[in-house]
Amino acid sequence: MKQHPPTLFCWGYDGIPGEFHGYIKSMSEEGDTGDYRETGVNSCAMKLRASLEEKRRPFILDKKKLPRLTPLEQNYIYMLHGYCAYHRKPAPPELLWLTFEALGLKVGEPALEFQKAIGIKISKKKKNVEAFQRASLLDGKADASGNCLSVTVLAKRIGVERDTIRRWRAEPAYRDRRKFVASVTGDERS
Repeated sequence: MKQHPPTLFCWGYDGIPGEFHGYIKSMSEEGDTGDYRETGVNSCAMKLRASLEEKRRPFILDKKKLPRLTPLEQNYIYMLHGYCAYHRKPAPPELLWLTFEALGLKVGEPALEFQKAIGIKISKKKKNVEAFQRASLLDGKADASGNCLSVTVLAKRIGVERDTIRRWRAEPAYRDRRKFVASVTGDERS
């Protein structure tokens, strides 16, 4: 029997209707017991992610015309996150990927609003943003390991001119990204 997500709106003190708890329970696997059903959340997220992928497939070449989420899909994603928060559990990776894709985000490219909120300023004039990001990543990893890459070595690895590396290293966005990568990489080594 094919199961469809319930057509519900968020209500109640936690925003999660009781029927939604039952729906997640029905979507979970046999061995998943207890109040919190992670496999049910994963199943729901995978199902909605597949639906979004199918709906957006015709727009792969023209991303600007991607259809927006319907209010039902927005509520559904919100309720999945609310369900996890209600049980004080982190959102599983499948739900995070659903959210990431539903918002139309790309790996390594934070949304413009997010960039403004945290103070990252990546110039729109940059011809090679991927090389800029890769250079700051390599510099940050080298900093975390206690080494320093020379301009020449970094330029050869990335495939750009040395002057470009020098110009990038002078930019606040590059330094911030480099510092962030070094701090994250340093935490992993601890």
